[in-house]
Amino acid sequence: MIQYTTTLKNPYYFTTSNVLFKISNIQDNDECGTHLVFYKKLLDKNGQVMKKSVKKGEYYLDKNHNSIKSETNQEVDVYGNELDHEKNVDYQNGWEEKAGAFKYSYFKVTYQTVPDPDDENQNTETFEKYYYLQNMIEIGDSFDNNHFFKRNNNHSSNASADTSYINEFSNSIKEDIKKMVRNGSSKEQIMKNIPNWFFESNVGDSEKTFIVDKKKVIITNVSFADTTNDKLQISDNDLDGLIIDTINEDTVKFANEKLKNISKKLSNETIVTKNNIVNL
Repeated sequence: MIQYTTTLKNPYYFTTSNVLFKISNIQDNDECGTHLVFYKKLLDKNGQVMKKSVKKGEYYLDKNHNSIKSETNQEVDVYGNELDHEKNVDYQNGWEEKAGAFKYSYFKVTYQTVPDPDDENQNTETFEKYYYLQNMIEIGDSFDNNHFFKRNNNHSSNASADTSYINEFSNSIKEDIKKMVRNGSSKEQIMKNIPNWFFESNVGDSEKTFIVDKKKVIITNVSFADTTNDKLQISDNDLDGLIIDTINEDTVKFANEKLKNISKKLSNETIVTKNNIVNL
């Protein structure tokens, strides 16, 4: 499975003609690199944005943690280290405020805590977790309308299947499932070891509970930026199909290896199908 994270690194991105040619933690002498991660403003105990005074010539950090040299004596907002998820994933909301924002490929899972049986009010908590695919960004990737990263399909020999970060990420999980099938894992074992949000049947089912951040939860929603009819999750029916197709591939391969000894091969590449198998 391709690595995903709940955080974002903040390197300098270098582009020319909207194409990424360098990623580095060090700024170039001409300072053409750009920090693209957005951070939240710090708030005081009253919920007001914290300010600090800077003198002309002093440096301060802006919303992307760029070091800015102040041209005047002024008051500036103070930005902390907490990510501003909304700005990092969706430039369309509040466009005027953050023109030039870059959207990272991500998916968001919404969880709801399961009430404590001893809580007579049956209180629940809803929280969201953002999962980023920033590590998939590579030299040669471009930007769609200069506002979010777009995958360069030349990275893969299977470009027709990997049209986006999300699709490639999803395909990597399916490859893990195929490996598990070949190692003898059952469907139940697969669903236990692959991340729970990947299975559509786990979403919205109050009977299926999981532990997230040490809390017992159910999954209420999974969403992501759909730009090219992307598909992140897998349905229960498609999971069955993937398992059967993998078994069929191995069955055909095994049979053809044996038939090769008599200069023969199968005339049909499909042996195992949903229609010719029955329950034990």
